Amino acid sequence: MSDHAKRNYAMGEVQRHFDCGDFHGALKVVDQLLKMDPHDWNAHYLGGMARRCLNDYPGAIESYKRSMECAPENHLPAVWQNLGVAYQLNGNLKEAIDLLRRATIADAFLITAHNSLGLTHRLAGDPQNARKVYENGLDMLARKYIVEMRNSRDGVLFPFTEVMGSVWSRKTLEAALWLAARDGCERMMCPTGDFALEEMRTQVHGGLLWKDSLDQGKKSRLYLPNYFHTMQQMFQAECLYSTLLNNIARTCECEGDVVQAVEYYEEAIEFIPPGSGYQDPILNLQRLLHS
Repeated sequence: MSDHAKRNYAMGEVQRHFDCGDFHGALKVVDQLLKMDPHDWNAHYLGGMARRCLNDYPGAIESYKRSMECAPENHLPAVWQNLGVAYQLNGNLKEAIDLLRRATIADAFLITAHNSLGLTHRLAGDPQNARKVYENGLDMLARKYIVEMRNSRDGVLFPFTEVMGSVWSRKTLEAALWLAARDGCERMMCPTGDFALEEMRTQVHGGLLWKDSLDQGKKSRLYLPNYFHTMQQMFQAECLYSTLLNNIARTCECEGDVVQAVEYYEEAIEFIPPGSGYQDPILNLQRLLHS
Protein backbone atom coordinates (compact mmCIF):
# COMPACT_ATOMS: atom_id res chain seq x y z
CA MET A 1 0.00 0.00 0.00
CA SER A 2 1.39 3.44 -0.97
CA ASP A 3 1.94 6.16 1.62
CA HIS A 4 -0.93 8.12 0.08
CA ALA A 5 -3.28 5.15 0.41
CA LYS A 6 -2.12 4.54 4.00
CA ARG A 7 -2.82 8.17 4.87
CA ASN A 8 -6.29 8.08 3.32
CA TYR A 9 -7.11 4.88 5.17
CA ALA A 10 -5.87 6.36 8.48
CA MET A 11 -7.95 9.51 7.92
CA GLY A 12 -10.98 7.32 7.44
CA GLU A 13 -10.17 5.52 10.69
CA VAL A 14 -9.94 8.83 12.55
CA GLN A 15 -13.38 9.80 11.25
CA ARG A 16 -14.83 6.45 12.28
CA HIS A 17 -13.47 6.90 15.80
CA PHE A 18 -14.96 10.40 15.95
CA ASP A 19 -18.31 9.10 14.75
CA CYS A 20 -18.29 6.52 17.57
CA GLY A 21 -17.20 9.06 20.20
CA ASP A 22 -13.93 7.16 20.69
CA PHE A 23 -11.57 10.13 20.98
CA HIS A 24 -8.76 8.13 22.59
CA GLY A 25 -8.89 5.81 19.57
CA ALA A 26 -8.81 8.80 17.25
CA LEU A 27 -5.67 10.09 18.97
CA LYS A 28 -3.89 6.77 18.48
CA VAL A 29 -4.49 6.97 14.73
CA VAL A 30 -3.46 10.65 14.72
CA ASP A 31 -0.15 9.61 16.30
CA GLN A 32 0.35 7.12 13.46
CA LEU A 33 -0.34 9.86 10.90
CA LEU A 34 2.20 12.17 12.55
CA LYS A 35 4.83 9.43 12.45
CA MET A 36 4.29 9.30 8.69
CA ASP A 37 4.47 13.10 8.40
CA PRO A 38 5.24 15.27 11.46
CA HIS A 39 4.18 18.35 9.47
CA ASP A 40 0.71 17.06 8.58
CA TRP A 41 -1.38 20.10 9.56
CA ASN A 42 -4.66 18.19 9.34
CA ALA A 43 -3.44 15.45 11.67
CA HIS A 44 -2.43 18.06 14.25
CA TYR A 45 -5.83 19.72 13.73
CA LEU A 46 -7.70 16.45 14.30
CA GLY A 47 -5.57 15.84 17.36
CA GLY A 48 -6.67 19.20 18.70
CA MET A 49 -10.31 18.31 18.08
CA ALA A 50 -9.97 14.96 19.87
CA ARG A 51 -8.19 16.51 22.87
CA ARG A 52 -10.82 19.23 23.09
CA CYS A 53 -13.55 16.57 23.15
CA LEU A 54 -11.66 14.90 26.01
CA ASN A 55 -11.58 18.26 27.88
CA ASP A 56 -7.79 18.34 27.55
CA TYR A 57 -7.74 22.02 26.64
CA PRO A 58 -3.98 22.62 27.15
CA GLY A 59 -3.29 19.61 24.92
CA ALA A 60 -5.76 20.87 22.32
CA ILE A 61 -4.07 24.28 22.34
CA GLU A 62 -0.68 22.70 21.64
CA SER A 63 -2.10 20.58 18.81
CA TYR A 64 -3.81 23.54 17.18
CA LYS A 65 -0.63 25.60 17.50
CA ARG A 66 1.29 22.92 15.61
CA SER A 67 -1.47 22.82 13.03
CA MET A 68 -1.28 26.61 12.66
CA GLU A 69 2.46 26.37 11.97
CA CYS A 70 1.92 23.86 9.14
CA ALA A 71 -1.46 24.77 7.65
CA PRO A 72 -1.82 26.31 4.17
CA GLU A 73 -3.14 29.86 4.22
CA ASN A 74 -6.67 29.00 3.07
CA HIS A 75 -7.15 26.70 6.09
CA LEU A 76 -5.80 29.12 8.70
CA PRO A 77 -9.14 30.78 9.61
CA ALA A 78 -10.60 27.42 10.74
CA VAL A 79 -7.45 26.67 12.74
CA TRP A 80 -7.53 30.12 14.37
CA GLN A 81 -11.19 29.61 15.24
CA ASN A 82 -10.61 26.25 16.91
CA LEU A 83 -7.50 27.44 18.70
CA GLY A 84 -9.49 30.44 19.92
CA VAL A 85 -12.27 28.19 21.22
CA ALA A 86 -9.70 26.00 23.01
CA TYR A 87 -8.24 29.12 24.65
CA GLN A 88 -11.76 30.21 25.64
CA LEU A 89 -12.51 26.83 27.22
CA ASN A 90 -9.18 27.00 29.04
CA GLY A 91 -10.07 30.41 30.47
CA ASN A 92 -7.60 32.40 28.33
CA LEU A 93 -10.20 34.90 27.10
CA LYS A 94 -7.84 37.60 25.77
CA GLU A 95 -5.99 35.11 23.57
CA ALA A 96 -9.32 33.64 22.47
CA ILE A 97 -10.70 37.04 21.43
CA ASP A 98 -7.56 37.89 19.44
CA LEU A 99 -7.63 34.61 17.50
CA LEU A 100 -11.38 34.55 16.90
CA ARG A 101 -11.32 38.14 15.68
CA ARG A 102 -8.49 37.21 13.31
CA ALA A 103 -10.58 34.31 11.98
CA THR A 104 -13.62 36.54 11.30
CA ILE A 105 -11.48 39.12 9.51
CA ALA A 106 -9.81 36.47 7.33
CA ASP A 107 -13.11 34.73 6.51
CA ALA A 108 -16.14 36.91 7.12
CA PHE A 109 -18.44 34.02 6.21
CA LEU A 110 -17.07 31.77 8.97
CA ILE A 111 -20.23 32.33 10.98
CA THR A 112 -19.36 29.95 13.81
CA ALA A 113 -16.30 32.09 14.51
CA HIS A 114 -18.52 35.18 14.90
CA ASN A 115 -20.68 33.21 17.32
CA SER A 116 -17.68 32.01 19.34
CA LEU A 117 -16.22 35.52 19.43
CA GLY A 118 -19.50 36.94 20.73
CA LEU A 119 -19.69 34.28 23.42
CA THR A 120 -16.11 35.01 24.49
CA HIS A 121 -16.87 38.73 24.84
CA ARG A 122 -19.90 37.84 26.98
CA LEU A 123 -17.82 35.53 29.17
CA ALA A 124 -15.34 38.40 29.55
CA GLY A 125 -18.16 40.57 30.95
CA ASP A 126 -18.56 42.68 27.80
CA PRO A 127 -22.15 42.20 26.56
CA GLN A 128 -22.05 45.34 24.40
CA ASN A 129 -19.23 44.06 22.20
CA ALA A 130 -20.76 40.58 22.31
CA ARG A 131 -23.96 41.95 20.81
CA LYS A 132 -22.07 43.86 18.10
CA VAL A 133 -20.27 40.67 17.10
CA TYR A 134 -23.49 38.63 17.02
CA GLU A 135 -25.22 41.31 14.94
CA ASN A 136 -22.30 41.32 12.51
CA GLY A 137 -22.59 37.54 12.40
CA LEU A 138 -26.22 37.91 11.30
CA ASP A 139 -25.17 40.36 8.56
CA MET A 140 -22.49 37.98 7.30
CA LEU A 141 -24.88 35.01 7.43
CA ALA A 142 -27.40 36.83 5.22
CA ARG A 143 -24.62 37.83 2.79
CA LYS A 144 -23.29 34.28 2.75
CA TYR A 145 -26.71 32.95 1.83
CA ILE A 146 -27.39 35.51 -0.89
CA VAL A 147 -24.09 34.82 -2.69
CA GLU A 148 -24.90 31.09 -2.56
CA MET A 149 -28.28 31.62 -4.24
CA ARG A 150 -28.79 30.58 -7.87
CA ASN A 151 -30.88 33.19 -9.64
CA SER A 152 -32.63 31.10 -12.27
CA ARG A 153 -36.15 30.92 -13.67
CA ASP A 154 -36.10 27.16 -13.10
CA GLY A 155 -35.00 27.58 -9.48
CA VAL A 156 -37.12 26.53 -6.52
CA LEU A 157 -40.22 28.66 -6.00
CA PHE A 158 -40.82 28.78 -2.27
CA PRO A 159 -44.24 29.57 -0.79
CA PHE A 160 -44.76 32.46 1.59
CA THR A 161 -44.69 31.49 5.27
CA GLU A 162 -45.91 34.07 7.75
CA VAL A 163 -43.67 34.65 10.78
CA MET A 164 -43.97 37.22 13.55
CA GLY A 165 -40.30 38.14 13.89
CA SER A 166 -38.90 41.11 11.98
CA VAL A 167 -35.11 40.71 12.25
CA TRP A 168 -34.99 38.24 9.34
CA SER A 169 -36.74 40.64 6.95
CA ARG A 170 -34.40 43.49 7.90
CA LYS A 171 -31.31 41.34 7.39
CA THR A 172 -32.74 40.04 4.12
CA LEU A 173 -33.24 43.58 2.82
CA GLU A 174 -29.78 44.70 3.98
CA ALA A 175 -28.18 41.73 2.18
CA ALA A 176 -30.11 42.66 -0.98
CA LEU A 177 -28.78 46.23 -0.79
CA TRP A 178 -25.25 44.92 -0.28
CA LEU A 179 -25.38 42.58 -3.28
CA ALA A 180 -27.00 45.16 -5.54
CA ALA A 181 -24.26 47.68 -4.70
CA ARG A 182 -21.57 45.03 -5.21
CA ASP A 183 -23.01 44.21 -8.62
CA GLY A 184 -23.02 47.84 -9.72
CA CYS A 185 -26.75 48.52 -9.47
CA GLU A 186 -27.65 52.17 -9.04
CA ARG A 187 -31.29 51.51 -8.23
CA MET A 188 -32.96 48.77 -6.21
CA MET A 189 -36.66 47.98 -5.90
CA CYS A 190 -38.65 45.51 -3.82
CA PRO A 191 -42.19 44.29 -4.49
CA THR A 192 -44.83 45.64 -2.14
CA GLY A 193 -48.60 45.56 -1.84
CA ASP A 194 -50.62 44.56 -4.91
CA PHE A 195 -47.52 43.98 -7.04
CA ALA A 196 -46.15 41.41 -4.61
CA LEU A 197 -49.51 39.65 -4.35
CA GLU A 198 -49.89 39.58 -8.14
CA GLU A 199 -46.35 38.23 -8.53
CA MET A 200 -47.02 35.42 -6.07
CA ARG A 201 -50.37 34.64 -7.76
CA THR A 202 -49.16 34.56 -11.36
CA GLN A 203 -45.62 33.24 -10.74
CA VAL A 204 -44.73 34.97 -14.00
CA HIS A 205 -41.00 35.01 -13.17
CA GLY A 206 -40.85 31.37 -12.11
CA GLY A 207 -38.06 30.70 -9.62
CA LEU A 208 -36.21 33.96 -10.26
CA LEU A 209 -34.97 35.81 -7.18
CA TRP A 210 -34.28 39.16 -8.79
CA LYS A 211 -34.41 40.76 -12.21
CA ASP A 212 -31.96 43.32 -13.60
CA SER A 213 -32.74 45.95 -16.22
CA LEU A 214 -31.30 49.14 -17.70
CA ASP A 215 -33.11 52.43 -17.11
CA GLN A 216 -31.58 55.37 -18.99
CA GLY A 217 -28.26 53.58 -18.98
CA LYS A 218 -28.38 52.85 -15.27
CA LYS A 219 -28.54 49.30 -13.95
CA SER A 220 -31.62 48.63 -11.81
CA ARG A 221 -32.52 45.53 -9.81
CA LEU A 222 -35.97 44.35 -8.80
CA TYR A 223 -35.96 41.80 -5.98
CA LEU A 224 -38.89 39.41 -6.37
CA PRO A 225 -40.98 37.84 -3.58
CA ASN A 226 -39.22 34.52 -4.12
CA TYR A 227 -35.96 36.10 -2.93
CA PHE A 228 -37.49 36.93 0.44
CA HIS A 229 -39.17 33.52 0.68
CA THR A 230 -35.90 31.77 -0.22
CA MET A 231 -33.92 33.69 2.39
CA GLN A 232 -36.55 32.82 4.99
CA GLN A 233 -36.16 29.14 4.12
CA MET A 234 -32.36 29.34 4.30
CA PHE A 235 -32.47 30.98 7.73
CA GLN A 236 -34.55 28.06 8.95
CA ALA A 237 -32.57 25.31 7.24
CA GLU A 238 -29.81 25.24 9.87
CA CYS A 239 -29.40 26.40 13.46
CA LEU A 240 -27.00 29.31 12.87
CA TYR A 241 -29.66 32.02 12.55
CA SER A 242 -31.65 30.82 15.56
CA THR A 243 -28.45 30.44 17.60
CA LEU A 244 -27.28 33.98 16.87
CA LEU A 245 -30.70 35.40 17.80
CA ASN A 246 -30.69 33.37 21.02
CA ASN A 247 -27.26 34.72 21.91
CA ILE A 248 -28.25 38.30 21.16
CA ALA A 249 -31.19 37.78 23.53
CA ARG A 250 -28.73 36.66 26.21
CA THR A 251 -26.79 39.93 25.82
CA CYS A 252 -30.06 41.88 26.06
CA GLU A 253 -30.69 40.11 29.38
CA CYS A 254 -27.20 41.06 30.58
CA GLU A 255 -27.99 44.70 29.76
CA GLY A 256 -31.37 44.53 31.52
CA ASP A 257 -33.46 44.88 28.34
CA VAL A 258 -35.99 42.13 29.05
CA VAL A 259 -38.52 43.28 26.43
CA GLN A 260 -36.05 43.03 23.58
CA ALA A 261 -34.67 39.77 24.94
CA VAL A 262 -38.16 38.26 24.73
CA GLU A 263 -38.54 39.48 21.12
CA TYR A 264 -35.25 37.90 20.08
CA TYR A 265 -36.03 34.64 21.87
CA GLU A 266 -39.44 34.48 20.19
CA GLU A 267 -37.97 34.94 16.71
CA ALA A 268 -35.19 32.46 17.49
CA ILE A 269 -37.89 29.91 18.37
CA GLU A 270 -39.76 30.60 15.10
CA PHE A 271 -36.61 29.81 13.11
CA ILE A 272 -35.53 26.62 14.88
CA PRO A 273 -35.05 24.05 12.08
CA PRO A 274 -37.70 21.31 12.32
CA GLY A 275 -36.28 18.15 13.84
CA SER A 276 -33.01 19.79 14.89
CA GLY A 277 -33.57 19.28 18.61
CA TYR A 278 -32.20 22.78 19.29
CA GLN A 279 -33.93 23.90 22.50
CA ASP A 280 -31.86 26.81 23.89
CA PRO A 281 -34.24 29.68 22.90
CA ILE A 282 -37.25 27.80 24.26
CA LEU A 283 -35.56 27.02 27.57
CA ASN A 284 -34.12 30.51 27.91
CA LEU A 285 -37.47 32.18 27.23
CA GLN A 286 -39.20 29.92 29.78
CA ARG A 287 -36.52 30.74 32.35
CA LEU A 288 -36.82 34.48 31.69
CA LEU A 289 -40.62 34.56 31.86
CA HIS A 290 -40.65 32.64 35.13
CA SER A 291 -37.81 34.47 36.84
